[in-house]
Amino acid sequence: MPKNRPEIVEVPPVNYIAVRGKGDPNEEGSEYKASIGLLYAIAFTIKMSKKGSHPIEGYFDYVVPPLEGFWWQEQGEEIDYSQKEGFRFISVIRLPDFVTEKDFAWALEEAARKKREYFSKVEFLTCNEGLCVQCMHIGSYDQEPETIGRMHDFMKEQGYELDITEEWLHHEIYSRGQRAKRTCSHVHLATAARVKYPDACIGVFDCLWVLGDYKGKGYGKALMEYCLNDAGKMGRSGVCMLGATKQKAWLSDQSFAKKFGFETVDRTENGYELLARSFDGTVPAFSPNAKKMKIEQEELTIYYDQQCPYTYQSIESVKQYCASNHVPVSFFLVDTLQKAKELPCVFNNWAVFYKGRFETVNLLDATALKRILKK
Repeated sequence: MPKNRPEIVEVPPVNYIAVRGKGDPNEEGSEYKASIGLLYAIAFTIKMSKKGSHPIEGYFDYVVPPLEGFWWQEQGEEIDYSQKEGFRFISVIRLPDFVTEKDFAWALEEAARKKREYFSKVEFLTCNEGLCVQCMHIGSYDQEPETIGRMHDFMKEQGYELDITEEWLHHEIYSRGQRAKRTCSHVHLATAARVKYPDACIGVFDCLWVLGDYKGKGYGKALMEYCLNDAGKMGRSGVCMLGATKQKAWLSDQSFAKKFGFETVDRTENGYELLARSFDGTVPAFSPNAKKMKIEQEELTIYYDQQCPYTYQSIESVKQYCASNHVPVSFFLVDTLQKAKELPCVFNNWAVFYKGRFETVNLLDATALKRILKK
């Protein structure tokens, strides 16, 4: 279940049974209440197809997913919950991945034949929401603006902007079997990243590795192709990664990436490179902060995030060495997008400064740390 505090999520493309309408959803005989009957009629026609004459390829038994809804009003991004008569909605139920548009068309005909109703308002809808902020709301729908307000505050703290358009709408998922009303709300975000880019959304590879006995068996190629294909499906303008003029430890193999169309599009004075594979001609660049490579602090300073499973081990090793040798050290956790954007260096998930100068993005063991401290 989603958390009852805001979080950033990546929502993959999803197919739905959908019905559009307008008006106050609470009114007797409303378009919204009628839409629910239409949705479940098609949902259960598809679920029970296993007992009929239309076998669906790849079918497996499943529980019909919960009701969901996309909501908006004509006046703009903000929803006025006191003006329910102005609501516009798309009421939806998620389809299993094995259901094709051909199967969906059959279900419409089958439901109309059996129930002697018209299903012309029901459509096959594909949504690709991408990066969103979501939160579980528990309580009445009239109290929902409080939860939405917390979501808006959270996304601003993380360095994002609200991106409500005709394509990306306020989205609610309704939990069943609860005495309190539970609604998972999420809205699409306009993204920023550790690199700047012109009106585009670029994916970032932090790490792409194949280790040990798994090397040379095609896994790296399969991973790369999957990631590039997935980025394309999510509507990204391309993918970028950190590299260097001289291959460094703890960086993905740039020569391997270049076999898949990655090119160097920007570099720093100390030899770090930004490699990118563009899908539409968009060219990202390091942010101005990333090229500073200097801080005011003289002591050993390490910026880190928690994406890499080796980070904790390296932090403990550095702490033990510095404590034993009376070396002052500062650690800064990079846990928001805004912090990442303000870093004075290139950064994948680790960055080391000493005597005010940037040293490396490599995780440190005792030997590497001694070498830096001798400078």
